[in-house]
Amino acid sequence: MALELEVCAKAAAGAPHILGDCPFTQRVLLTLEEKKVPYKSHLIDTSNKPQWFLEVSPEGKVPVVKIDDKWVADSDVIVGIIEDKYPQPSLLTPPEFASVGSKIFGAFVKFLKSKDPNDGSEQALLDELKALNEHLKTHSPFIAGERITAVDLSLAPKLFHLDIVLSHFKNWTVPESLTNVHNYMKTLFARESFVKTKPEKEHVIAGWAPKLDGFNNRDAFIEEVHEGICGNDANWHGRREGVASSGLLFLSFSFLSISIFLRQKHPNTPSKFIANTFGSSPTALVPTELEPKTFGPSPIALSPIVLEPKTFGSSTTRPKNY
Repeated sequence: MALELEVCAKAAAGAPHILGDCPFTQRVLLTLEEKKVPYKSHLIDTSNKPQWFLEVSPEGKVPVVKIDDKWVADSDVIVGIIEDKYPQPSLLTPPEFASVGSKIFGAFVKFLKSKDPNDGSEQALLDELKALNEHLKTHSPFIAGERITAVDLSLAPKLFHLDIVLSHFKNWTVPESLTNVHNYMKTLFARESFVKTKPEKEHVIAGWAPKLDGFNNRDAFIEEVHEGICGNDANWHGRREGVASSGLLFLSFSFLSISIFLRQKHPNTPSKFIANTFGSSPTALVPTELEPKTFGPSPIALSPIVLEPKTFGSSTTRPKNY
């Protein structure tokens, strides 16, 4: 073997010397373990990233792997390079099996964040698991048959997270009727490479706990899952703050529009009445003319202005990123 590879992996929250809960990093580690490629791990505290790490991974994400003196990011790219550089034993997945189970992770995170039992997200996840169960009826113990391949090593960490997280946060488990899926999971989770690289259950739960609020878009949520779980934890905090700020902005503009509407329809309505109706917020006390100093140099501060009630619909004032 050539030079020992170096792998930057997420450290567990609150435990900087213990392997953390990134499923994408585990995929890379599983690949290295299955191929018996020696490597050195650098555990990264993603809440306090060292400067040297930010220099090799400017976006602050893991995994990144040093191969031939070059740092490489993205688990898809990394496992491809490892396969080319260390072709034995082969982990190549036959093309006809490459997409098996590929939609499970997306269905999992959508169901996880769902607060509506009738939105179909649970059924969507069940449909994906049933499809995997059907495939495994004729292909076992692994997706491509007798030989473990890259598709298994990609899916295994995601199923591990699914199993732990849905049980903890939603009291939901994979139906016992899906016996092939259960057997598949047991086979993967008992494998030596998996036992050596898996995070502890409590660290998986702790990794997901702060990441479940404030998302309305599935694709954005999945992207944030990767960033939040695997290295960009600050983005989660910022996104939640952004949602809260956007909500306050939306309410402020709503009060503004209603107040202006009352002024136009009932010009003799005293400001005190409006204040009593909508609270004492400065945005509720709307003078006939809007002084620039009230709102700053923004164009909406120019006075006098006339805003038609229809300008402020039920959703048109919602900020773009709300």
